[in-house]
Amino acid sequence: TCKSSVGCHAAGTWHGDTVHEGDEPMGVMADAELRRHRIMMHGLFDPLWHNKFMTRKSAYAALAAELGIPVSKCHISWFTKEQVPQVMRAINEIWNSLGETYESSKRKWR
Repeated sequence: TCKSSVGCHAAGTWHGDTVHEGDEPMGVMADAELRRHRIMMHGLFDPLWHNKFMTRKSAYAALAAELGIPVSKCHISWFTKEQVPQVMRAINEIWNSLGETYESSKRKWR
């Protein structure tokens, strides 16, 4: 077996103007390497909104703007291995635009 996996949207949840029926995949199939990269990207990205530097919606809007893609196409679970370096640079640019770094934000929220 390939051990690739992706979750499904819960029935009744919304994304944009679409309500999910419970069988739509949340993202692109991921092997172990891509799952590790996605965990790493979430680890750098999620503190932007978990620690109230911005809302989750504005964090994804900023990431989409940095990547030059529509917000509707911007979610970490949809990025491929090839996009990882670009996404990581974009997340770091967002931190820099806030006058912060991921490391300095960790010190503030201990």
